[in-house]
Amino acid sequence: MNGQTVVQLEKHAGPGAGSILATAPVRVDGTGPLYLKIRGRGGLYEFSYATKPDEWTLLQGNVDGTILSTNVAGGFVGTMLGLYAYSPSH
Repeated sequence: MNGQTVVQLEKHAGPGAGSILATAPVRVDGTGPLYLKIRGRGGLYEFSYATKPDEWTLLQGNVDGTILSTNVAGGFVGTMLGLYAYSPSH
């Protein structure tokens, strides 16, 4: 997706590189905000984005979050969910 704005969902579990779960192009004018949202539903998560308030687009739904549980990890996991945006330098 060369030269265009995208939203991307990555999964990291342990040391090393993560994996990309979803990517979508986004139309932005360069002056407005880009909203990001995570919604948890039991052991599943939904990841959405918007360029206007309350006009959400689902990036990926039904993402298995059980890897974040102490039962799967075998103890305390120190779970962190993070939303961030960046612009690579050109």
